[in-house]
Amino acid sequence: MRAADGGARLLLHIKILQGEQVSREILTVFAARLPYVPQCGVLSGDEYERLVAESKMTGALDMGLRLLGAGAVSQLRLIQKMRQRGVEKEIAAAAAAELFARGYADETAGALREAEKGIGKLWGDRRILLDVRAKGYGEAALSAVKKFLLTKNAARRCEKLIARRRMTLPLTEADASRFVSSLVRYGYTVHEIKQAISQKNEH
Repeated sequence: MRAADGGARLLLHIKILQGEQVSREILTVFAARLPYVPQCGVLSGDEYERLVAESKMTGALDMGLRLLGAGAVSQLRLIQKMRQRGVEKEIAAAAAAELFARGYADETAGALREAEKGIGKLWGDRRILLDVRAKGYGEAALSAVKKFLLTKNAARRCEKLIARRRMTLPLTEADASRFVSSLVRYGYTVHEIKQAISQKNEH
């Protein structure tokens, strides 16, 4: 056994005897997560299994930190990404929960950043909320996004989208139907679209 990363980790060199067969492996664990410091000597089967599980958890925590470093994600999405990289379901869930509990990620802050991206794309509130939900953010984060969107002028955003896409205001009923349908797909309500048209006519 030897310390690494200034004592934060322990590298456990293990020799496994199975009859005449001998194999070796190195387990890496976080020292702070262990209830006691392992002693050199013979391990029982249960002790070995606990250390193997802890080593898997250490690997999952390392992976989770790398993934969070690449960009904000929801806890659910982090679990999905870890599972895609071969981490067992229970370990991925436990590692993600620990990282969020320790403050390495903030679901609400991440959801609000996603909402800001949607506003930058000139999406309507409905599409922004659907996008945030699809990325795995929970109800508390969605509630924060809803409050945030109430402070923004959706009709003004819709008006900007109309201008950016160089959309011609409809003159016929058929044109109006297509016009509205197009903007509804961006997440705007009919009321917000009417407000945007009214504002545009005033300019």
